[in-house]
Amino acid sequence: MNFDLPDDVTALRDGAREFAARELAPRAAKADEDETFVEEQWRAMADGGWLGVTIPEEFGGAGLGTLANSVVLIEFARACAASAVTLSVHAGLAAQALISQRLICSAAASLLRGPPASS
Repeated sequence: MNFDLPDDVTALRDGAREFAARELAPRAAKADEDETFVEEQWRAMADGGWLGVTIPEEFGGAGLGTLANSVVLIEFARACAASAVTLSVHAGLAAQALISQRLICSAAASLLRGPPASS
């Protein structure tokens, strides 16, 4: 059995690792110490397109599966557990509940996935 990640998921992992080291890790210890939510980190995840990993393409997300989402969450958790948990709840509970009930519209989809990633 082959447990290597597919090339696209490996690339996603590497991007998530780099993003987490640059955007999440520098603020994580202070946020934990102060017991605060760092809005800048959430905005950075949205700006980077990380909120839309599990959102179906028909709603403007990446439409990636559980493996891709898990890899992103692992990399984010290495840098900031709070950010990873927040993203997990967003992607797993909030977004998927709306999508499964078809309660999502294009305006709501843009809030769930955040702004498109900059090129």
